[in-house]
Amino acid sequence: RAAGIDVIGVVPTIHNMETIRTNGYSATAGLVFIGGFNHTPNVDAARWLAEEIMPLVWRQIPDIHVTLLGSNPPESIRSLACKRISVPGFIEDVSPYFRSARLFVAPLRYGAGINGKIGQALGFAVPIVTTPVGAKGFGLSHLETAMVVEGAADFADAVVTLYRDRTLWDKLSAKSEERLAPFNSAEAVRKALKLLDLVLSVPGRSEFAALVASSS
Repeated sequence: RAAGIDVIGVVPTIHNMETIRTNGYSATAGLVFIGGFNHTPNVDAARWLAEEIMPLVWRQIPDIHVTLLGSNPPESIRSLACKRISVPGFIEDVSPYFRSARLFVAPLRYGAGINGKIGQALGFAVPIVTTPVGAKGFGLSHLETAMVVEGAADFADAVVTLYRDRTLWDKLSAKSEERLAPFNSAEAVRKALKLLDLVLSVPGRSEFAALVASSS
């Protein structure tokens, strides 16, 4: 708008609810993270989780296991693998990991745009612990639709709280579908068609309109 462009529309990334979702509080355990490791914010997030956040969590819940999913993990990530951390590398179907994990964690400290990993977790109705960077674009609210915190100590406390509190867990899980609604396929199509209508209504766009009409 500052540049004089008045016809503006936003088509979101697309995330649909999964047909088969989380196994439920009692049938889940551990934490899961996902991110392609060619993207440096994911490397930073996984290392921060393993090196600074989880030691604080393990002081209170020693048996929590962490799975770091994602393609192309560098040595700095592979070296994190131990009894309490798994680094499986690329997995064709990650559905079983999301369904069996009690929490999804996304301790992103920097990066831009909407994070697909958050949409993926919402699609499985897995309660989320993330940072303001991770929550960006999804309108997540702390204690209402996710745990949104900053700092290693606060992140660890949020993990412990949500891991133990079934009432809160059930609440956040149940909110997933509502929060994901603006990002489903039908909504994306609606927004794309609305944007196309806006473009076609702009004066001087007759040639573009004719091109669209001829190809429809």
